[in-house]
Amino acid sequence: MALSPEELSRRRRGRNWALILVLAAFAGLFFAISIVKLAQHPDLFTTSLDGPQQH
Repeated sequence: MALSPEELSRRRRGRNWALILVLAAFAGLFFAISIVKLAQHPDLFTTSLDGPQQH
């Protein structure tokens, strides 16, 4: 069964939107994981000219 050009275009557009959603969810997952890790170690990226802080 041959599909019309309009049907092929519609299917391709649907696959493109699905891929966009999957990639956005993947990026959001990495962002959320990064935020959680930074929240657990808030002093991880702080810098000081006086050297490391003594706790």
